[in-house]
Amino acid sequence: YHKEGPMGDIGTPVTGVITPSRSSGDILKAVRNGHSFITENVNGPRFFLEYKNARLGDTAIFSKDEKLKIRAEKLAKARLYLVTEKGEELLCKNEKGIVEAEFRIAKTRFAYLKAVRGSGKLSAVSAISNPI
Repeated sequence: YHKEGPMGDIGTPVTGVITPSRSSGDILKAVRNGHSFITENVNGPRFFLEYKNARLGDTAIFSKDEKLKIRAEKLAKARLYLVTEKGEELLCKNEKGIVEAEFRIAKTRFAYLKAVRGSGKLSAVSAISNPI
């Protein structure tokens, strides 16, 4: 159901998928495997998250020597958080372009990214990834 106003536009929100191609088969496989994120619109933030050989939606076994790799695009001054069972960690704020980082994390059962825009009562999640 779509209603008038910015929160009711067609294409709001959008599911982004990580695929090797734009073929319908690859897109459906990515959706089934959880290689996806939700973003506010077609121009909203995009997330890529890898740990070992796992990416969004996959399961990985923890290794103290392995690094979590993140890439976030189109943040448009949003705050970027890494979320784990231990809570939320602010990775950056007010970035406009591409943010890339690699770092070791403490043992956790899951990790995902989220972007938040605004502040106080006007803050809202503008994108959220599937976890690893």
